[in-house]
Amino acid sequence: MAVISPNSPYEASETALSYAARLSFVHTGMTIRRLLEDLDLGRDRFLTGKPEAIESFAADVGADPLQLSRGTVELLSRYGRFRGEDISTGFISTKVRKFCPQCLMEDGAREAWKHRLLWCFQHVDGCAVHGVRLAELAGSEKVCDLREVIEGRTALEALNTTEPFSAPDWQTWLSARLEGAADDPWLADHTIEQVVAASEMIGAVLGHGQQIRLRSLSRQERSDAVERGFSYYREGQGGVMAALDEIQARSSARAVQAGPLAVYGRLYDWLEGGAKLIDPGPIRPLLRDRILSHIPMAKGERLLGEEVTERRLHSVVSLGETLGIHRKRLTRLLAKLGLAPEGASDAETGLLTFPVGEVEELQKDVAHAIPYEEVANHLGASIRQVQMLYGAGMIMPLFPPAGAGSVRRLVFARRHLDAFLNQVSRADVLDGDVGDDFVSIAVACQRIGMMTPDLVDAVFTGRIQGWRDPSLSGLAALKVRLDDVRSLKAATEIRAA
Repeated sequence: MAVISPNSPYEASETALSYAARLSFVHTGMTIRRLLEDLDLGRDRFLTGKPEAIESFAADVGADPLQLSRGTVELLSRYGRFRGEDISTGFISTKVRKFCPQCLMEDGAREAWKHRLLWCFQHVDGCAVHGVRLAELAGSEKVCDLREVIEGRTALEALNTTEPFSAPDWQTWLSARLEGAADDPWLADHTIEQVVAASEMIGAVLGHGQQIRLRSLSRQERSDAVERGFSYYREGQGGVMAALDEIQARSSARAVQAGPLAVYGRLYDWLEGGAKLIDPGPIRPLLRDRILSHIPMAKGERLLGEEVTERRLHSVVSLGETLGIHRKRLTRLLAKLGLAPEGASDAETGLLTFPVGEVEELQKDVAHAIPYEEVANHLGASIRQVQMLYGAGMIMPLFPPAGAGSVRRLVFARRHLDAFLNQVSRADVLDGDVGDDFVSIAVACQRIGMMTPDLVDAVFTGRIQGWRDPSLSGLAALKVRLDDVRSLKAATEIRAA
């Protein structure tokens, strides 16, 4: 039961401090502190929004404690809490700093003046109801009651000097959220500060460049920045990623080595360090994911507070370090493989990135490459046979040679050579002693006068039957019948004629 009477009802649009100040002015003719003393409430605990003090006050004045708590900002040691959401100091303050003179005139007499909750937000600078900009009060950071700093005449004077105002979309959204209206599912999952702060950083960087400092902007410019960023942010993850795309496109830092700070500027700096106390929301993992997908980051590096567990991209430099190939030579080799433009300058190659998945096989091939001089042993072939197979393009080097017939620093991918051997292994196995009817590829070529690549290709393509001697390995194990080879050569000569 209320202990003071008469009592006016609390209005959801005002702060709890405003309500207490109104009651104190009516019942004591003095500031809020006098009423709190009369109710034997701890002044500091009520003024800092402690839940038990709000509940006790509500019981004393016959108000709904839940409604009062929704108009309260609880001040903690390093941050605050509003409607269950953690907020940074300064983002919202229930101290009197701004007001709409037309709202006060509509309230009526001074004892009825209400300090609106919406005015407490740092970035709100206008009244959508009356279409005027809020009047700003200097030196009122510690004042809880409008009446302490505003007189009726002051309000009238402010009324005559108001500027026109059109509410931006983000403020319309904020007003609806404070009133409990149904919110967009994407925005409803975020705190108010997460939406506003991320929108402001996006808008500020887009509007003023990567090195902008928010404190250098006017109140109007900051509100404009929120509106610009909000136009992206409200569209969900796709909208945020579109904003990040635009920020990167506008960045003057083009080289891959520039790093995410140079590309995203204050937005990255804010998410890396300035936003640790208050969770900035989903923009951090979204930016982190985009950086990993667009800027080469090595495994083990720290990125936005987390360790990179998997590299997604290589630059020419990092790929060269991984492969053990000098950058300039690697650039030439990549150009031959079609992975880099021919004749690209250092500046152009500095912009190249390679998805790890696309160069993963290349990395494995280089790590397990077989030098040209060891290919014969690996294939179970003679050096002459390897020369002919290489010349015919049946075995291809990992990197194209410097010139025709060049074998200098030539290496072959193990998987390519093993694919050749796999075709040999598909031949039927010879059973027992088959005498002189079956001979090796080398012998068949010598006796019938064919070239090794032509005969091997005929076996691989099924034009003649091939068999495999299980006691041998590689190409040496491949056997053919001399009569089949003679028939093959005759058919080849007929077609040629």
